[in-house]
Amino acid sequence: NALTIIKGRTQLLQRLPLPENAEKNLHLIAEAVDDSASMIRRIRDFGRPRTAESFIRVDVAKLLDSVVEMVRPRCREQQVQIGWERGAPLLLQGDPGELKEVFVNIIYNALDALAGEGRITISTRLTGNNVELRFSDTGPGMNEEVRAHLFEPFFSTKGGKGTGLGLATCYSIINGHSGVIEVESEPGAGATFKITLPFTPAQTPAYEPELLVPGAHRHQEAALTV
Repeated sequence: NALTIIKGRTQLLQRLPLPENAEKNLHLIAEAVDDSASMIRRIRDFGRPRTAESFIRVDVAKLLDSVVEMVRPRCREQQVQIGWERGAPLLLQGDPGELKEVFVNIIYNALDALAGEGRITISTRLTGNNVELRFSDTGPGMNEEVRAHLFEPFFSTKGGKGTGLGLATCYSIINGHSGVIEVESEPGAGATFKITLPFTPAQTPAYEPELLVPGAHRHQEAALTV
């Protein structure tokens, strides 16, 4: 219900003549509300089997463009550089909202680990029949014991600030996409999260994050199912 109010008010503002920068920020708010509603549904359904019936063709490069734009304000706030080595379009079958949640979660975890200046680097490549994504940071890294429990539910290294569900949910999402998520790290040497997903372009509708055009406004119903 709270998200429905936020989404509805955002859409009302989007119908007004606004500066381009304001419209862009409103678009990010509306997109975050949609992603949050999707995340709440997944938490509710955490223990239920995942099916691929709703998967569509996703361009990972375009999805990462949207993710980088979403996290950029926090990166600036923490004086952290984010490098996105954009390559050719890499298509796969998946749920764009779920994949975006994974990518944002990994980047936010890297920002928490950096706790100040540093760098996050994102890269993608095609390896055989798989799409490989790598999220690397220059943070303090982690020892073998932490790596062994990193994707377990309720395991957290953030004390009272963490729920321990973020990376467990990421693991569940990637597993539901027939993929693999793993981490490479050593103390003092940063960390790299590697995600491998099957490269399966199909003749199905493609998800394309909206491009903001000055003067263009979205007119959607504000109803959300949470």
